[in-house]
Amino acid sequence: MTLIFGEAVLRCPTGGGQVMAGQLRHLAELAELPSMRLRVVPFTAGLHPGLHTGPFTLLYFPPHGGGTEPDTATVYVPGLTGELYLDTPQDVQRYEDAHAATSSCALDGSATQDLLLTAAKELDS
Repeated sequence: MTLIFGEAVLRCPTGGGQVMAGQLRHLAELAELPSMRLRVVPFTAGLHPGLHTGPFTLLYFPPHGGGTEPDTATVYVPGLTGELYLDTPQDVQRYEDAHAATSSCALDGSATQDLLLTAAKELDS
């Protein structure tokens, strides 16, 4: 699983400082799991593609019925008044490109963990 989010998420304490600090430390622990790829896009990245797209999830499905080709990917886009599920090749490609561009702006795993733990320490003090 890959999760990419902006540094602003770390700087908006939810539930109070101690609760948020605990959540950030927990995320740093989760980032160590081999099945988890957690990345933060720092403020220093400036205007990046993730700010234009808003949140989205790329969903990939295993082959259906024992086939060798995976089913078409789907993009899930949450919204205030409803959700969108996009599955045309053009739409999926645009979101895959946005994901790749946002990912290229993000910190690597080690720097992400450092930032999470630094933000947690700042909330503890």
